[in-house]
Amino acid sequence: MRDHSDGSDVSDNSPTTSKPAFNHIEQIHTNEQVPGHTNYYEKDGLRTAGDGVDHEADVPMNFTRIMALIAMAFLWTGSQIPVYLFGGVPPYIYADLGGADRWIWFVLANLLSLAAICPFVGSISDIVGRRWVAMIGASFLILGMIICSTAHTMNTFIAGMVFSGVGAGINELTALAVTSELAPTSQRGKYVAILVFTIIPFCPSVLWAQLIASTSTGAWRWIGLWCGVWAFIGLVLTAVFYHPPPRVNSVGMSRKETLAQIDYVGGFLSVAGMILFMMGMQWGGYQYKWSSAHVLAPLILGAAFIIAFVFWEAYGAKHPMFPKRLRQEPRILGLTLVITFISGANFFSILMFWPTQAFNVYGHDPVGVGLRGLPVGFSILAGACIVLWLLSMLRGHNKELLIASSILMTAGCGALAVGRVDNLATLWGLLVLAGLGIGGIVVPASIISTIICPDDLIATVAALTLAIRVIGGSIGYCVYYNVFISKFVPAATHYIGGVMVTQLNITSPEIIGEAITITGASLLPALQELPGIKGVPGAYEMVVYAGQLAYAEAYKYVYYVSIAFGGVSIIAACFLGDISKYMDDHVAVSVVQTKSCLPSTMLRAPSHEPNDVEWNAANHEQTPDAQVQAPLELETSNNKRKRQSQCFCAPQMFGGGIYLPDPSTYDPIEILLNTYDRSERDELVKIWRDNKLSELNFVGIVSALLAGVLTSTGSWPNILTTGKPSPWYVRTAWYCGIVISLLSIISAADQTVRLHRLSSHRDGLANIHKLLGKGSRRKKTGRRAPSYFQIMTWQMPVMFLITGTICMVMGMFLLVWSATSHLGDPTKWDDQNKVAIVFTVIASLAIVMFFAGQISLYSPIRE
Repeated sequence: MRDHSDGSDVSDNSPTTSKPAFNHIEQIHTNEQVPGHTNYYEKDGLRTAGDGVDHEADVPMNFTRIMALIAMAFLWTGSQIPVYLFGGVPPYIYADLGGADRWIWFVLANLLSLAAICPFVGSISDIVGRRWVAMIGASFLILGMIICSTAHTMNTFIAGMVFSGVGAGINELTALAVTSELAPTSQRGKYVAILVFTIIPFCPSVLWAQLIASTSTGAWRWIGLWCGVWAFIGLVLTAVFYHPPPRVNSVGMSRKETLAQIDYVGGFLSVAGMILFMMGMQWGGYQYKWSSAHVLAPLILGAAFIIAFVFWEAYGAKHPMFPKRLRQEPRILGLTLVITFISGANFFSILMFWPTQAFNVYGHDPVGVGLRGLPVGFSILAGACIVLWLLSMLRGHNKELLIASSILMTAGCGALAVGRVDNLATLWGLLVLAGLGIGGIVVPASIISTIICPDDLIATVAALTLAIRVIGGSIGYCVYYNVFISKFVPAATHYIGGVMVTQLNITSPEIIGEAITITGASLLPALQELPGIKGVPGAYEMVVYAGQLAYAEAYKYVYYVSIAFGGVSIIAACFLGDISKYMDDHVAVSVVQTKSCLPSTMLRAPSHEPNDVEWNAANHEQTPDAQVQAPLELETSNNKRKRQSQCFCAPQMFGGGIYLPDPSTYDPIEILLNTYDRSERDELVKIWRDNKLSELNFVGIVSALLAGVLTSTGSWPNILTTGKPSPWYVRTAWYCGIVISLLSIISAADQTVRLHRLSSHRDGLANIHKLLGKGSRRKKTGRRAPSYFQIMTWQMPVMFLITGTICMVMGMFLLVWSATSHLGDPTKWDDQNKVAIVFTVIASLAIVMFFAGQISLYSPIRE
């Protein structure tokens, strides 16, 4: 437990040496002792130490470690997509299964079971380990998707979403915890940012769901297959590649002793309390009156269980789910949880209400509804990644980041109240604003809480933040829905009833009431069968438009209420403490790796010029101390630079260096910069120059061909076979591709000319060497390292070429799908629909094969 490196100072029993020994003991904090564990302690109450593992040493990134992180990415995305995809097509689901009066429960069941299970599973995961917990979570998710996809009643579907929610909670929790503990504390933001970014293919989840569900009756069931297969891939990857070391807090214990550490009573009280309380909250005012026993019974019982849980954790539990050791920074943790609670409420206001608003106010076209959901998904993702990345880059400044995010969230959500039937264009920017703010809180708040908690409780505190977020969302949704319904009913009576009475001469209260009910359930085709509307030209359209006006009038009050929630979040963020002192390079879980995918900087022995670190300048002899110290200093320096690049490792591997520069780009430059023999260095510079010129020549030719292909699209007919002009975004993608391809040509030409002119000089090779050496010299090792900015500059022609190709492919996808028609009636499918499907399948397979090839072509560094 104690550092005995200075043991010689205290070995003497004389009075002169006893006092320093006493002072040394005084410096050890009492909170380093972990109750019930003698095999490790915690530095400053947070960082695991004394367990025989060097937590400060960098762990290189090899294939197995990358695949373990990819497995976590599958678990993460798998936990999110069921509610995103199914939540985008409720009308199709309850039109097939029935249950229009309780469909919202399939979303709530998922979220409530997630919140209820997280705290208990988080505690278990910290005790018994994460691997089997993650695999069990993926299995629950697969089971839930099987039940949902084969359901024939809404109640069965809701039951499937309960299983899905349990699996989603376990998977999301595990993915965040594993990624956090594998990263150096100061780099957790970057690691988790990359994890969160992997959900980008599902940002258009509403669009994908609408396209799937609208093809035929019951086609929504394919969503379950999609989610189930995704979860199965995550399960397999976890089983094969994720093999963590034993948990430090259960090492040396028997299975019985380990299981005895689980707080079963606390788990029961927390799960039962949260489920009952949140069920009562959702029933109130929605399906039952607040004064009914159906609402009051679960509310009171749930509150009683939660109160009992608090007392049990404080006074009764021997091993509580939330130990007192979590309160190392009580103010930061408490305010972070408050902000998480508020962000959950506003997150739900966007997640639950905007898709229905996009459907009910702005039209029912599947593609249109899907496109209206894009700003929300992409902006939330962008907000999360930006704030997480800045958290690591700035090594703290969490207070400023959360204040800015809270302001964006409050301003964006509140400003959505300006929405009307005729001003959809105004809402695009506001949706992005709100999404950036929400994303900047939802995930970053969880990571901030893991930074200020003990290493062996990462999953526990992550679970706490997830549960708080969903509880906040549940309560927020309850408030929002009751506000919404209290405004929608009178607005619908005014607009729909007014049109039917004054324009259609329908005065029957029963028919008007049924029209309002149908509009409220979004089952608009049924309006055409009502007496007075059926067979009357224009009547259906008039009633639908009146319903849109009523919805627009009601939705704005939801966003007004969100301002109050956001205000609390801003105030809480203003009083946060700073976490910069915790942003060190400590790694919570160190796993021995065999290979690295990062640039090697191990110094070769110099040929002619001495290195001021390795060699003694006075006598040119390497002292015994230097023999030991120099490699240690080299390794420390290397580790710091490796950590700066680890976040790019996965993109490098998938790109094989064809987009982001990989070690095959960096390593040759670094080697020639640190070669001291003049003739050998010139030879290396010449090899690098010749290969770079060949690469630039090839890239320039391919870019010119790509620009020609993209330019030729201007001669393609602007009118689709459906008779409509091609959408603006098709040509936008191609025009962007033309510009980017031209930039690739120009940058390749510029670099080619520059290299030729430098080579024509008498000292051409030395000049090129000087140009490449614009990086920094390491203070400890004296070793030269090229500038990352310059590395990216040399890679720029290739990056422009690939980006232009992506624009071309995106334009093709958009073109073939914009030409489709009759998506809602498979019996009327024409050739354009078939072309779109075949093109999508073949192109997707080709893209997958391309990336698989890039993985095989990935070039790791020299060992």
